[in-house]
Amino acid sequence: MCNGQEGINKVFLDMTHIPEEVMESKLLDFAENCITYLHLDPRKEFIPVYPGIHYFMGGIYVDEQHRTSVKNFYAAGECCCQYHGANRLGGKSLLGAIYGGIVAAESCIKYMENSSSSSEFTECSMLAMKNVHERIVNLKGSSKHFSIPNIKKEMNNILNISLGIVRNASQIEIALDNLNKLEINKVMGNYDCTCGLYENITLESLIILGKGILMGAYNRKESRGAHNRSDYPLQNDKIYGKNTVVRYFDKYISVSMEDIPKKRSDV
Repeated sequence: MCNGQEGINKVFLDMTHIPEEVMESKLLDFAENCITYLHLDPRKEFIPVYPGIHYFMGGIYVDEQHRTSVKNFYAAGECCCQYHGANRLGGKSLLGAIYGGIVAAESCIKYMENSSSSSEFTECSMLAMKNVHERIVNLKGSSKHFSIPNIKKEMNNILNISLGIVRNASQIEIALDNLNKLEINKVMGNYDCTCGLYENITLESLIILGKGILMGAYNRKESRGAHNRSDYPLQNDKIYGKNTVVRYFDKYISVSMEDIPKKRSDV
């Protein structure tokens, strides 16, 4: 079992027995990546293997028409949660991107055809641009107090420790406390002039998203699919056979369990 800390409880993959001609013809890119990023030659050394995040099961909460809770804002593909379950299944990327994209586009067109004016779209865009501009001005008005790469690394480590293959309430509580400290002490109102504006603007949002994921895992007190709670090892369909919905409004994160629609419709 891995406890989530980098470099601890890893296992090793032995590929030293693979013939040189096979490595050169079929695994050359892999070998070069190991040499470049791990500083080891898999033809002569063992490769450390450690659990990593492959896929995020969830996303922006949308209805059957791929409408989000924000008016005139649609989401499709892997960024939304319409087709995700407790586990990652093959083919869902294609389903979300192709079918979901078609549904979202048709929904938007249908709304526009029934709308008396497109001015509200322009108003929403202008308001979003104004908010971003205000954040940029506020950020540039402050001095550099932190390094974005270091903050991201620290945040990754916090989430890695608390949301590994097996998680529990104590780990999640500690992680939430650490993210709150990270946000208050190093992020809010500060600006890293060594990074671009995009990185500065999105950093606060990344921490909010991290806290939302932690709170969702904390409130689901059962084990289901890829969510494995050591303190709640059993699946509880009666209470948790629902979608975990995390909302952020007015600097407050809320978590609710909402029924999964039994039947999809065109309405």
